[in-house]
Amino acid sequence: MANIVVREGGYSGTTQSLIWDKGNNIPVRAYLWGGGGGGGGNDSARGGTGGGGGFAEVNFTISAGDVLKLAVGGSGGPGASGATGQGAGSAGAGYSTVLSVFNTRTGATSPATRATLNANYGAFLNTYGVWNEKRSQDFDRSYSVSFPTTGLYTFTAAVDSTAIVSMDGIDLFSVTTAQGTFTQPVTVTAGVHTVRIRADKALLLVPNQGIFFDGSTWRPQIGSVALTINGGGGIDYNGARGGNAGGSGTSGGGGGSGGATVLLLNDIVIAVAGGGGGGGGGGNGPVGQDAPGPNGRATNPVTAGQNGTNKSGDGGGGGGGGGGYDGGNGGATPGGDNGGQAGSWGSSYSSNGSVQNPTGRAAAGSDQPYYSGARAQGGVNGAAGTTGFAAVEFGPLNGAYVHTNGSFTEVDNSYIKVNGAWTLVKKTYINSNGIWNAIVGSFSPVLTQSTNDFGINSREADGDAGDGGGGGDCCVVSTAFAQQGIWSLQQKDELIAWCEDRLHNRVLGECFRRGYQVVGVKAALPLLKTSWGQTYAKWAFDNGTRMVRGRSFAWWSVPNSVLWISAFMLVGAVVTTRYANRCWKAAMHQGK
Repeated sequence: MANIVVREGGYSGTTQSLIWDKGNNIPVRAYLWGGGGGGGGNDSARGGTGGGGGFAEVNFTISAGDVLKLAVGGSGGPGASGATGQGAGSAGAGYSTVLSVFNTRTGATSPATRATLNANYGAFLNTYGVWNEKRSQDFDRSYSVSFPTTGLYTFTAAVDSTAIVSMDGIDLFSVTTAQGTFTQPVTVTAGVHTVRIRADKALLLVPNQGIFFDGSTWRPQIGSVALTINGGGGIDYNGARGGNAGGSGTSGGGGGSGGATVLLLNDIVIAVAGGGGGGGGGGNGPVGQDAPGPNGRATNPVTAGQNGTNKSGDGGGGGGGGGGYDGGNGGATPGGDNGGQAGSWGSSYSSNGSVQNPTGRAAAGSDQPYYSGARAQGGVNGAAGTTGFAAVEFGPLNGAYVHTNGSFTEVDNSYIKVNGAWTLVKKTYINSNGIWNAIVGSFSPVLTQSTNDFGINSREADGDAGDGGGGGDCCVVSTAFAQQGIWSLQQKDELIAWCEDRLHNRVLGECFRRGYQVVGVKAALPLLKTSWGQTYAKWAFDNGTRMVRGRSFAWWSVPNSVLWISAFMLVGAVVTTRYANRCWKAAMHQGK
């Protein structure tokens, strides 16, 4: 009908808002599509194809003063052919109310820091990176950070080239990546805490290519470190990054997943079109898996997509899981130089209408009104997906009426006779109290855009704790040692490097590692609650790890070491990798 007004909305990187002022109880119908997932990067075998976005249709009424918000989901980025643990596809952004608690660009400290840029850094380090004003080679800053609520916060960091992040005097993690990011979930109590960043031996990836802004011009610099802290409740409908390619050799990174497209009425979510999953990165063996992946979805209120698993050794990374009403889970990485699993799509939702979820690369709901072109599609291997889309119908709106046969009939179209011919009138006005007001076919909704409720805050992968640096999936006991001061971060990182080199992607090594994750959580970590237990655990762990690594050890420790190693192997033979990873993550999240 002529008095139905349609507003189409593409991806803008913002939340788009409208305060309604055109009458009461006006019917509205909206059509939403989520962002498509990116394809995985290539190796000898191709990366997997990303998944299409989901579809939702919703019907509701709107009245004067109601606020309508639309957040169109972004597309997942492509996985690249990467080496040294890089190549992950970026996450598609989406509606997010999670608080940004801290970042190094805006955090107040004395002496002052300067922003840094380098063409060889990743986007995160170039966005938030800082260094000393006087270009000292050592960076050591403490920040007072206010955490609004007790809960889980995500620490994200990058550095050129080594940094340690601590809170209230306890080291949390170390990080060594300049092109990617390292993420660590940390449970924090509400209140003000001291966050300290120490970075040393900063060596640029390409010497003399870094610069900092001194207030008037860009000058050379010799290092950069970046940290953000996000959390404090809220909801996220964003997609997730893919997993990095393996740290040795060259393989494909997993594709990033799409963000969900979300419609809210008076800040209540009434429709969600889920984002598509990212394709798995390619390896030397089987291809990266095409989306959707096999790991399904979390349960609402978990709406953010989950990062794909980073690959250790050589092989493709896992694809990211899409944002949605139920956030999609990320893909895992099988053993050997093989392709990674794809991520799963995020589910769609409608408070009053229909939904469709994708089955492959094509967008769901491609047969619906307003769909055209290649919207919300998954990317082929090594290519990004396409962004989401929305179309909103307002009306029928109140227009002009004529009295015919004793009743008033609404006028769909108005005509005026010009030079003997009837010509369609695009806009009709009526004079009310001396003011001409437009009626039929004249309303064009104007949306206000805001970046405040839009961004990325993905869930961490099950199988790792970030991109490079300490905190990998083989270090449950050594991480606890480092957190309690029994071991140094250097000792922990040395063991991680050995674990990744000697255990990952080998049949017996993976069996040992699974058992280590489970037995370490269930049996070894409780010993650290007492002083005698700490003494025994350190003696046993020191000698056991020295023995398996071919270093000198106390001969009387052999029976004890054999007992623990046997327990690792027996348990690892009967549990799954996913269960073992969950045991480790649960321990880390509980601060054990």
